[in-house]
Amino acid sequence: MKELIKIEDLYKDLDAVHKQNELNKLLNCEPKAEWIKINELTGSRHLPIQIVESLLTSIFTRWWVEIKEVTQLVNSVSVTVRLYVIDPLSKETMWQDGVGAVPFTVAKGFLATDFEGIELLSVQTAVPMAKSYAIKDAAECFGRIFGKDLNRKDTININPAIAKKQRPSKFATMNAPDGQQ
Repeated sequence: MKELIKIEDLYKDLDAVHKQNELNKLLNCEPKAEWIKINELTGSRHLPIQIVESLLTSIFTRWWVEIKEVTQLVNSVSVTVRLYVIDPLSKETMWQDGVGAVPFTVAKGFLATDFEGIELLSVQTAVPMAKSYAIKDAAECFGRIFGKDLNRKDTININPAIAKKQRPSKFATMNAPDGQQ
């Protein structure tokens, strides 16, 4: 009878796999409770853009955004971005796309579809807001720490592909009775 392949047989560089597992564990940590804010209109939970940008800098060190598209959707603006990061382990460029949309504000007494009622600075504020939402949407794809599962009812835990073998620490070896480990 032929033996099943072991996970260790799939990878040549187990140290690199262990490092990737550690990065995956970091990316899939829950965000701090004090970072989470509630959207007053929708009741959904989210991370503010300044938290997301700070996390991007802390984890990936180098990141940048490419605006792919800005479009008008009826009475709203939609922004599509590509968020680039440098993988801290492989040093390769990775990216995720994200989208965000924000409605234009209209003067009191006008319908949302009434373009004559669009307020003067509405476009000026809606486009940057939509860009921020798009960046946050893209960052969520990297993991829970960026707010990935904040509004999901059911989630699953991410487990490492390979469990790191435990080695006795120097402290344990030094304190073992009669030199035993």
